[in-house]
Amino acid sequence: MKDNFNVAVIGAGYWGKKVINEYLQLAKENGNVDLSMVCDVKDENLTYCRDKFGVSEEKLKPSYEEVLSSNNVDAVHICTPNETHHEICKQALLAGKHVLLEKPMAMRAKHAWELVGLAEHNGLILQVGHIFRFNNALKTVRDLVAQNYFGTLYYLKLQWTTLMSSPFLDSFAREFVLLVLLHLRVTVCLRCGKHRSERAPQVHHTRKGT
Repeated sequence: MKDNFNVAVIGAGYWGKKVINEYLQLAKENGNVDLSMVCDVKDENLTYCRDKFGVSEEKLKPSYEEVLSSNNVDAVHICTPNETHHEICKQALLAGKHVLLEKPMAMRAKHAWELVGLAEHNGLILQVGHIFRFNNALKTVRDLVAQNYFGTLYYLKLQWTTLMSSPFLDSFAREFVLLVLLHLRVTVCLRCGKHRSERAPQVHHTRKGT
C-alpha cells in the first residue's frame, strides 16, 4: 500500500460531518492522509462542509458513483443511512476501493457476508466502525492515563451520550471539551477505594494524593 492515502467520505449528514472533521484534523497531523472528496445527495450538506470546514468546491460531489470512479480516491468512509450501506459498499469494493463502513454492515447477514467475500477476493481492506478506538476523546483519556492524572487505576468505565448544542461554545469546543469533560462519564476506582467519580468534571478529585 502506498504511503500517501486519499480518503473520500460518502455521506455528510449528522455523523458524516463529525467524520469529515476528524479527517481534516488528521490531515493536519499526518501529511500522508488527505480528504480527497466529500459526497452527499443534499446540497445543504455539501454547502455546510464548504462553509464550515473549508472543503473546496472541486472536492464536493453529489454522486458517489463519481467518487468511486476517481483515481484520486484510495478508500471511502461510508456514513450514509443504514439501508444504503450494502449497495454503496459493494460498489466501492467492486471499484477497487478500501472501505471503512459505519455500522451496521448491512441490513441482512447474507449481504454482510457478501461484502466480506468481495473484500477478500479483491485483496481490499473492509473495516466496520463498531468502536471508538480512534476517537479523539479516547486519545485524550489515554494521554491523561499516561500522565498519571487519575493515579493508580484498577477500573475505568466510559459512557457515551449525544451532545447538545451550546450557545457558549464553538463546535470544536463541544466536540473535544464537552465530550471529554461533560458527557464522558468516568468511574474511577483507586487503590484506597474511597474516591468514585461519575462525571468527568469531578475527576480532578481523584488525582493521586488529593
